[in-house]
Amino acid sequence: MPKMNLKILSWNAQSVMKEKKDLILQYCQENEIDVICIQETWLQPYINLTFKGYNMIRKDRSEGTKGGVLTCVKKHLHFTEWEIELQDHPDYKVEINGCRILQQDGSTINIINVYNANGNNSEIGGIIDELSKNIPTNEGL
Repeated sequence: MPKMNLKILSWNAQSVMKEKKDLILQYCQENEIDVICIQETWLQPYINLTFKGYNMIRKDRSEGTKGGVLTCVKKHLHFTEWEIELQDHPDYKVEINGCRILQQDGSTINIINVYNANGNNSEIGGIIDELSKNIPTNEGL
């Protein structure tokens, strides 16, 4: 079986509320986007938000405002969601979520959605190293 050709969009939205949500959803539907990774959603747990045709994986900022990541996966795709906390670097202000998508040939694709709230690029190497050590295996699909 052939592998899927996934279309993935990543966007630092600085809020997904109001007209931005409608614009991004329209763009994604017109361009047949399979996975949407949004950073700086500015969502809070009490805010109800849906993207028609997509399953949503949210990680809202637990303290303060702004921040947050959202990963949306088209409903027809088989996936498992996962979240990674940076154990080696608890001082990093990083929000992460992701998923593993099962392809038709049985292989998987890992999608990681990261927002570095510090904006400190010197931390990126440590973040990538820890993420690569903690990517889940194929178990559970």
